[in-house]
Amino acid sequence: MLLLASCATDRETTLSRTARGREAGAARAERERQQRELARLRETSAETLAAIADANAESVRRSSELRAVLAELQHRIGVQQMAEQDLADAKARAAAIELELQPLRQLEQTLRDRERLLAEAFARDGALQAELEAATRAVEQKQTELQPKLAALQRLVESMSQLEQATAGAQASISAATKLLSPAAPAPAAPAAPEGPKK
Repeated sequence: MLLLASCATDRETTLSRTARGREAGAARAERERQQRELARLRETSAETLAAIADANAESVRRSSELRAVLAELQHRIGVQQMAEQDLADAKARAAAIELELQPLRQLEQTLRDRERLLAEAFARDGALQAELEAATRAVEQKQTELQPKLAALQRLVESMSQLEQATAGAQASISAATKLLSPAAPAPAAPAAPEGPKK
C-alpha cells in the first residue's frame, strides 16, 4: 500500500512539474510575443511621429506659400483697381475730347451748307467769297489745333483696348485662385426616413 501511494505521489509530482513547465514555457512564449509586439509598436510609433513631423513641416511650407499667394493677389487687386481708375479717367477724357470736337463738326456742317448756298448764289458779290475764304482758313486753323488731340485720342483708344484685355485676364486669374482657396461646401444632409402609419 505504501509503495502504491508513493508511486501515485511521484506520478502526480511529475505531472505537476510537467504542467508547470508547459505553463512556464507558454508564459515565456507569450512574454516574447508581447516584447516583439511592443518593439514593433515602438518602431511603428517612431515612423508615425516622423511622418507627423514631416506633415507639420509640409504644412508650414504650404502655409508660407499660401501667404505669398495671398499677398500677390492683394497686390494684383491693387494694381487692377488703379488700372480701372486710370481707365475711368481715360474714358472721361475721351468724352471731354468728344465734346471739344462737336464745334468742329458743327463748323464742317456749316461750311457744307455755305458751299451749297454759294452754289445756288454763285453770281453774288465778292463779299460772300471773302467770307467763305475766311471760314475756310478758320477751319484749317481749327483742324491744325485739334490734330494733336485727335492723335492723342487714337492712342488713348488703343491703350484702353489693351488695358481692358489685361483687366479681363487678371479678373479670370483672381476668380480661379479664389475657387482654389475657397473651402469645400459641406455634404447635404440625408433626408429623414418617413414615419410609419400611426395606430
